[in-house]
Amino acid sequence: PVALFAALWATVALEVVGVVLALALVRPWGRRFPPRLPLLGGKKVPDWTLLAPAWGAGTLLAGHGGLFVGFGLLAAVNGDLTSEFVWYFVFWGPWFVIGGFLFMAAGWSCLRRSPQRRIGIAVSALGAFVGLVLSGTPIVLPHIV
Repeated sequence: PVALFAALWATVALEVVGVVLALALVRPWGRRFPPRLPLLGGKKVPDWTLLAPAWGAGTLLAGHGGLFVGFGLLAAVNGDLTSEFVWYFVFWGPWFVIGGFLFMAAGWSCLRRSPQRRIGIAVSALGAFVGLVLSGTPIVLPHIV
C-alpha cells in the first residue's frame, strides 16, 4: 500500500509540473523567472528548458496513448470486448494522444518564437526521442530482460 500511495502522489506531482510547463510554454510569464526567485529572479528562461520537456512529454503522451488505442483495437478485432484494453482504447488512449499532440503544438509555438532556433530544434528532437523511447519501454523491456 505504501508503494502505491507513493506512486499516486508522484503521478500528481508530475501532473502539476505538466500543467505549469504547458502554461509556461504559451503564457508571457513563462519567458522570465519570477523576480523573487533567488539567483535567477527576472532573468530570461532559456528556451531549451521548456522545449526539451515539452517535446518529450508530447511524444511520451502520444506514444503511450497510441499503445492504448492499438491494443484496444486489437482486442476489439479479436472479439474481446470485455478486455481492459478496450476500456483503455475508449476512455484513456484518445485523451493521452490528444494531450500529447497539444504539448507538441505548444512546443512548436515556443520553438517558432525562439531566437535560437538551431539549438531549439536540436533540443526538441532530443526531447522527442527520449519521449518515444520511454513510451515504448513497457513493450520492449520485457523482451530484453
